[in-house]
Parts: sequence; structure tokens; C-alpha cells
Amino acid sequence: MLEYDPEQEGRPLRWTAMQAITNFYGCYAYLVKPNQRNGIYGHGKERYDAIMEVLAMRDPDGDIPADIAWKALQAAAQDPSPNDVTSNTQWSLVYDDTDLTAQIVIRRKWGDVIHYDLNTNEIDG
Repeated sequence: MLEYDPEQEGRPLRWTAMQAITNFYGCYAYLVKPNQRNGIYGHGKERYDAIMEVLAMRDPDGDIPADIAWKALQAAAQDPSPNDVTSNTQWSLVYDDTDLTAQIVIRRKWGDVIHYDLNTNEIDG
């Protein structure tokens, strides 16, 4: 993951190997505690932890089937909250980088999936 480093002057870009991310800086994940604000480092570690639990259910080849990816996204989704400007999951996407397709859900309407095919540039759903 490529992100700005909030501790360094000039906020240089920094690469951090992460499988998922929520509302915190991955390069300082070790400073982020679940279920609280963590100053400049962000929040949402509990949602990240939920995603990682789901992603641990990979198939034997290490692939993440679409149904597992959707479970991870649902585990990380946020309902709107008037007390938290970063709440309210707007969209969720599952990409298939072999078939060059994507499944898209808007505003946590998990049963209403839009399908996109990069090969044909067609949307269905």
C-alpha cells in the first residue's frame, strides 16, 4: 500500500505491505488500537482485524474466493453515524484480476450487485 507518512516532514510517500486497510495509516498499524481514535494515526483497527479474520479463510492455493472477499467487505462496512464523518460505507468492490471483472455494491445494499466486465466494457446489474 502506498500512503503518506503523517510523522515525516513533507509527508513523503511510503510503501507498506498490507492485505487490507481501514481508516488508519498502515505504516503505523502497530500504534493503532481497536475501538478508539488514535490521533494522527487513525481508527478502525477493529474493522481491519475483522477483515483479516475473514481473509484467513483463503482456499488452499492462497486465493480469496469472491464470497470470502464479500464477507471481508461486509465485516468492514460502516453504517452512517452523525458523530463520525468517516462512517458510512459508500461502495464496495470485488475484483477478479484473472477474468478482468468486478462486482460492485453501493451503500451496503449487499443483495444489489452491479457486474462490470473490462473485456467488453459492459455493466450488468
